[in-house]
Amino acid sequence: MEWPSFRCDVAVYERSLDVQSEPHELEIVLIRVVPEKVMPDGARVPEREAYPTPSEWGRYGWSVPIRALDLALDLARSSAHLMEGRAGFMREALHNFWRTTRSG
Repeated sequence: MEWPSFRCDVAVYERSLDVQSEPHELEIVLIRVVPEKVMPDGARVPEREAYPTPSEWGRYGWSVPIRALDLALDLARSSAHLMEGRAGFMREALHNFWRTTRSG
């Protein structure tokens, strides 16, 4: 599947159970740059782009089913224009999606 390129810090990734499986989920991720880190053994990990950790999911990353591709792309495009309040914007939009999906 070909994705449109976003010139910002928002990305949409496909997720599958394994390499041979078709994607079953999409992940909308806010790409962040994290500072250099020194590990307990003294090794330095340079500044880098970081995928959200499990505890950051819901603030910097969200999952939607593959059938919601249009929603994922719309949310990524819309959130790219926001400077603040992205987590709240995403939570509200996804809440509305799940509410209408369950009632429809």
